[in-house]
Amino acid sequence: MENRLTFEDTLLKNVFFGFPCALMAIKDNVIKEVNKITAKELEYDDSSELIGLNPGFFAPLFQLDGKDSEKSAIEHCAIALEKGNHEFEFLHRTKSGTKLWFKVVLKKFDQNSDVLIAILTNITESKMIEDRYNRFMSCFPGAIYIKNENLKYVYSNREARKIITGNVNGDLEDKVITETQGILSKKNIEIVADYDKLLLKNGRNVEFELHIEETENSPKKWLRVYKFLYESINNEKYLAGIAVDISEIAKSRENTRDVLESLITTIGAITEFRDPYTFGHENRVASLAIEIGKEMNFSEKRLEIVRFSSLLHDVGKIQIPLEILTKPGSLSDSQESLVKEHPQVGYDIIKQIQFEQPIAEVVKQHHEKCDGSGYPEGLMCDEIKLEAKIICVADVFEAMSNHRPYRPGLPLEECIKELQDNSGTLYDQNVVDICVDIIRNGTSKLDGWNTSIFTKKM
Repeated sequence: MENRLTFEDTLLKNVFFGFPCALMAIKDNVIKEVNKITAKELEYDDSSELIGLNPGFFAPLFQLDGKDSEKSAIEHCAIALEKGNHEFEFLHRTKSGTKLWFKVVLKKFDQNSDVLIAILTNITESKMIEDRYNRFMSCFPGAIYIKNENLKYVYSNREARKIITGNVNGDLEDKVITETQGILSKKNIEIVADYDKLLLKNGRNVEFELHIEETENSPKKWLRVYKFLYESINNEKYLAGIAVDISEIAKSRENTRDVLESLITTIGAITEFRDPYTFGHENRVASLAIEIGKEMNFSEKRLEIVRFSSLLHDVGKIQIPLEILTKPGSLSDSQESLVKEHPQVGYDIIKQIQFEQPIAEVVKQHHEKCDGSGYPEGLMCDEIKLEAKIICVADVFEAMSNHRPYRPGLPLEECIKELQDNSGTLYDQNVVDICVDIIRNGTSKLDGWNTSIFTKKM
C-alpha cells in the first residue's frame, strides 16, 4: 500500500474519487492514485493496476514528436513542479492498445507539496476532426492560405507553399512575402498585395486572375484567386484566399462551367470536412431539393440553381470556430448569433463568383421562414425565392433525420410531423406536401441518403 496516496481528509478523498473527469495523483514521477473514470478511459477493470507506474507507461513507446513517452511524462511533471501548473496534450494507449489523445492539466496539490494532480480530458474525437481537416486541406489541389491583418501568413496548404515558395515544405508561417521565391513574379506579388490592401480597406470579397509567366521549372499558367475577409470569435480579422489553376480555361473559356462546378463542390466540402457530424449533408440536401424541384416541373436551368445553391448553402459556416460547430450542448447567445450569420457570410463569398443565376441570393435566404421569423432579413413568404423555400425544407428534414453532436437522429414520422405542423407558417405548404410525398414514396431516387432512416419507427 506504500505506493498509494493516503487521504487523511475524507472530504478530499470523496472529491477525488467522485470527480467527473479522469484524475491521477502523481508523486516522484509515478502514479499514486487514480479515480474510476481514469481506469475506465484506459480500459482497466481495477484501478490498482495503474498504481506505481510512470504515467507514460500507458502510451505508445514514443510520442508524435519522437520523444520517449515515459521520459516525456517525467519532463512534464518537472515543469509542473517548477511552475505550479502545466497544460499539454499527450497521446495515451488503452489496455487493448487503442490510442487516445488527452488534454492534461498538471497542478501541484498545494504550494509546498511534491504531489501533482493530473486532470485528463479525452480530446481524441476533436484531434481526429483536426487531422481529417488538415489532411483534406493538404491534399486539396488548389492553393488555400490565410493571413492576419498584418498580411503575415498564419496558414498555407501544400499547393500554396509550392506556388509561393517553390517548395511544398517551404516555411510561410508569420511571414510577409515581398520577393520572388516560387513561381510568382515580382509583379504577381505586387498584384496580390494590392488586392489584399483593397480587401482590408473596404471589406468586400475580391476575385481576380493571376497570369504566371513560364519559367525554367514551371509552365505558363493562369490562377483564379478568390479572397474574403472574416473575423475570429475574438474579433481578429483574417484574410483567406483560394487559388485555382484555370490555365485550360484561359485557352478555352467553354470549360468555365465545369471549373465553377468543381469549385462549388470543393468549397462546400471544406465546410463539411470541418464537421464530421454533418459530412454528406450538402449532397443529401441537394438530392432531396432537386427531386422536389423536378416534381414542381423546374427547368434544367432552374434545377441547376437548386443544385448549386444546395451544395453551397452552408459555406458561410467556414467562419464559425470548430468548437462551436461540434459543441454537444446548447449554444450561448453569442455563439448562436455567430451561427446565424452564416447565410449572410455565404452570400458575401458566393456573390463574387460570376454566376448567371441568383445562387448567392438563394443561399442567403435558405433560413428565411414564411411567417417572417427567419434570418438574416426576416423576409415574408412572398419575398423568399422558391428555390430557397425548397432548400429550407430539405435542410430541415436532413438535419432532423440525421445525428448531430447534441442529439440523435429523429424518427421519420417525427420529422414529417415537424414539417406538416409548421406547413404554411414556417415552411411553404406546397413544398412540404411534395417533400413528404417523396420521403414516403420516392426515396429510391435520393442519392447519398441512408435509406434505413426512412424505416425508423416512433
